[in-house]
Amino acid sequence: MLFWLYASAQDGLVYISKTGSKYHKQQCSTLRTESTAIKLEEAKRLGYELCAKCFPEAAALIPAKNYPYDIHGVVVKIIDGDSITMLVEKSQLKIRLNGIDAPEAGQAYWKKSREFLRNAIANKTITARVFGVDRYGRLLADILANGRNINSELVANGLAWHYKAYSSNPELAKLEEEARKKRIGLWQDPRPIAPWDYRRR
Repeated sequence: MLFWLYASAQDGLVYISKTGSKYHKQQCSTLRTESTAIKLEEAKRLGYELCAKCFPEAAALIPAKNYPYDIHGVVVKIIDGDSITMLVEKSQLKIRLNGIDAPEAGQAYWKKSREFLRNAIANKTITARVFGVDRYGRLLADILANGRNINSELVANGLAWHYKAYSSNPELAKLEEEARKKRIGLWQDPRPIAPWDYRRR
């Protein structure tokens, strides 16, 4: 069996009708009755599914298994140090690396983090071990390539934080502690600003 991957709207809002079971973009022609704007995560919580006409780029058939499950594809875009786009069965899927948080654009080590990821996996066939879907519709996954866990390597090289608010992974916690002690990468800065704090500014 297969299931439709949930997609995210660019502005974080989708539209539902009183009688339908799908969520839509505002101008969808299948919305024939009065619609209501709602946040994507709330629509999903209420059991609405995506309209494949609105979100064809994100409607990707992938194996329906309990988490975690593996999907295989080619990396077609490196967005930043913790986000990529992956081509799977002619559909482009957005992947958020699970359990880590890399520097944001404008922060120290942002370019180095993204460059590390590009050198490791750009245009290569990889395995994404999927653990869930985030509130933006991105798959949360560990990236595995040639026997390497890329999420772990980013943390070990001081190019990403262990994202403790969303991960209790003991390996990532240990790798971050070791990188801190060795003052590797971003830990050379005596007061590095975590990405989640930077985003609040």
